[in-house]
Amino acid sequence: MRKNRKNDSHTRRKRIFIAALLLAGSLIPGGCGIKKEKTSDSELPEIVIGIDYFEPYSYRTSDGEYKGIDVELAEEAFHRLGYQPEFEKVVWEDKEKLLSDGTIDCLWSCYSMNERENKYQWAGPYMYSRQMVVVRAESEIRTLQDLKGKRIAVQATTKAEDLFLHNIESNLPQAEQVNCFSSSNELYAALRKNYADAIAGHEAMLGSLIQ
Repeated sequence: MRKNRKNDSHTRRKRIFIAALLLAGSLIPGGCGIKKEKTSDSELPEIVIGIDYFEPYSYRTSDGEYKGIDVELAEEAFHRLGYQPEFEKVVWEDKEKLLSDGTIDCLWSCYSMNERENKYQWAGPYMYSRQMVVVRAESEIRTLQDLKGKRIAVQATTKAEDLFLHNIESNLPQAEQVNCFSSSNELYAALRKNYADAIAGHEAMLGSLIQ
């Protein structure tokens, strides 16, 4: 997706479980602005793709290679278009600035189109996704309404943040705190250390953390 540019010993693990679903959404690859540079016939022009580490969609292996479903889709799509994709891990809340200043050319990640239709140029959805809430196994939270007055942790600039800050209309109750973190690993740490009563986010991301 490209933003319209006009001026980015045994460790005891406490079990956690999925408490509720929040909202259906879409996973989308982005429509990108492509740098058309003059190159030799043996070299493809490069396009820089901003991603977040988000297994199994996009991540980096121990040998430095980018892997995942989104990575494979992006590589195939851009090779068909005649471009060489280069992946760049970005701090997700900085994505708009990085797009605007040309540090990256586009985004390709688990990013919902809903409520953002006019903010970016989209390539379109390729997978349906859901937002979810995860709590500790011993938590008394069993429904979304049980979240009233609780401490919620979300990743910054995500759909979960918009939902719990009520930037998007929903029936979610008012939380005592909505704490925004830069990475998904920080969300799990907040729940594990009891800094938050619940964490909210994309189901694939939370499922990976639970596993």
